[in-house]
Amino acid sequence: MAGHDDEGAFLDHERHLRWNGIAICPGMGRSRQQIAGAQTAAEIPTPMGKAVWSSATIAAILRNEKYMGSALLQKTFVSDCIAHKVEVNVGQLPQYFVEDSHPAIVGKDTWNRAQEELARRGSKRKVKQTGTKTE
Repeated sequence: MAGHDDEGAFLDHERHLRWNGIAICPGMGRSRQQIAGAQTAAEIPTPMGKAVWSSATIAAILRNEKYMGSALLQKTFVSDCIAHKVEVNVGQLPQYFVEDSHPAIVGKDTWNRAQEELARRGSKRKVKQTGTKTE
């Protein structure tokens, strides 16, 4: 069943429920591994149709701007068209961010809350200093 929510986000019912379950979970204190386990237990197929979810799949979904209806263009580029060598664009070419380029699966508010939670959790990570001893 398809439709639109208050924010104008396109709702394919199954994808909407799957994504909102993922996006809301980080704010509820669940890890990516716990979210993956819950998605697998609920027998919800991954975007690629697999039965078992991984934490890497959850991370990719939570960081993919396409779920909110936007697109970042020129993430990669072909540096050698004869050998078809594709490289990640880390500043060699300009990138373009296009908002509302396609129907959204989730609203921007939900997307932004998920990004804030990911940033908060990322800033809490402990980094081991090299050259130090632990006792």
